[in-house]
Parts: sequence; structure tokens; C-alpha cells
Amino acid sequence: MDTDDASHPALRDFNLLNAYLGRIGRYQGMGRALALDAEILTALGAAEGKSVRERTGLEDVDIHTARKVLVQDLEETLGIQVEITQETNVEVGLRIGRCPVYESARSLGMDGSTVEAICRAGAVGYMNAMARELNPKLRFRLERFRSEDGEPCQGTIRLE
Repeated sequence: MDTDDASHPALRDFNLLNAYLGRIGRYQGMGRALALDAEILTALGAAEGKSVRERTGLEDVDIHTARKVLVQDLEETLGIQVEITQETNVEVGLRIGRCPVYESARSLGMDGSTVEAICRAGAVGYMNAMARELNPKLRFRLERFRSEDGEPCQGTIRLE
């Protein structure tokens, strides 16, 4: 599915999730909302990574195989546009363009710092948990959050 498609199912899903997080934040505090987001999405990322391992029979995959799996998940499942900026045997650099997580939160009126907190708590937790399931020595990090609409985020997958 094309990640430029504004009707990508992930956008609808993130609209629901971010509206829910906004409501929890309003009534119970944004710290509580972010903690729940992190807990839920980290568990989902771990489950997705485990599912991939079981389906494919992969064990402690190398960084190149992990990159293929993680980028495919970002693009196909989550509708996030990813470009590989560099790749070595220990690190893969990613430029993250179109992102339904960001687009959804902004369309719901959330400010940039709230959107960044949501991404770092939930989406990054999801990807890091998935990476660790593929290989316990892998880490996913959001190096730079987009500073405004239309700018990319920068991330890395690193073998430690």
C-alpha cells in the first residue's frame, strides 16, 4: 500500500488512539496518558517482533535483515514513509517522512511538544520492542524529531 495515501488505515487508527490519549491527558494528566501509550505500544511491538520470528523462523537476526523487517512494518502496517540514509554492519540511519502518528496528532490540535512526547513514548517504544524481539542487541532510537510540518524525523537502528 502506498504510504502517500491519505486514506491509509493507520491514519484512522492513529486518529482514534490520539483522540483517546488526548482525553486521558485532559482528565488524568498527560503523564498518565503517555505511560499507558508506552505500555500498550511496547507490548504490541514485542508481540509483532515475536510473531515475525515465529512465522519466519528467524533467530537473532543481523542488522540488515532487521532493517528490512522493521522498515516493512513501518511502511506497510503503520503507513510511515521511510528512507534509508546510511547502512553499516552496526547502524542503519532512517529518514522518516510522512507519518500518520504525527499527522493524526496535529490534526487533532496537539502541539509539537505533545506530539513528540506521544511519538517517543508509544511509537518509538513499539519499534524498539520489535527490534529487541528480533535481536536482543538491537535498539531503535528517534534521534531527531521533526521541528515542523513537512520536515522528517531522523532515527537509527543500532546493534549494540
